[in-house]
Amino acid sequence: TSDPERVKEVVNQMIAGVATVVTSLRIQSAETVTLGSTLGSALAQVVVPNLRHGLESRLGAPYNRWVSPVLESGSQVVGVALAWRIGRLLSAVLSAIHGSQVSMAIAMTGLHWQLKHGLSRLPFPLNIILSPASLLEFVLTYLFRPAATAIRTVSMNNHL
Repeated sequence: TSDPERVKEVVNQMIAGVATVVTSLRIQSAETVTLGSTLGSALAQVVVPNLRHGLESRLGAPYNRWVSPVLESGSQVVGVALAWRIGRLLSAVLSAIHGSQVSMAIAMTGLHWQLKHGLSRLPFPLNIILSPASLLEFVLTYLFRPAATAIRTVSMNNHL
């Protein structure tokens, strides 16, 4: 039979391990959103001056006050989306570099595969075989997503 105290101890250690992983992912998510916000701010400095006057003349007086905030917010959204894509690409390259310690040919094949298949799509039958890992990735992604959304909202509110 099992010792209940030992089982409780193991379960607590597993929970602590999951909490550590989730915390790490939240920090990485916050870093990505921060990078995206910075990219969005830089993009807004180019987009707003170049598009504002043309849009204001086309939209008319009632909507002119919305042009700059919409362009700035849109730039922030594009910046964050771009940062997520850059992060995924960087992750693929880093995985290939780590893989190159085993075999350069295998690593380059893996990087080519990831880039060719959009960094996240698995073809049949790999999508079936790796469905448990895909489910785990989905769960971990959505465990730390609320923190990223909150950070993005605060960041966007600061720019409006």
